[in-house]
Amino acid sequence: MTEVTSQAPAASFLVWTLSQFLQGL
Repeated sequence: MTEVTSQAPAASFLVWTLSQFLQGL
């Protein structure tokens, strides 16, 4: 439960969300 293992998926999720949002525009 380190910060690295918790931040990595979060960063990927943010990138995916931004991609979906930009495509929605």
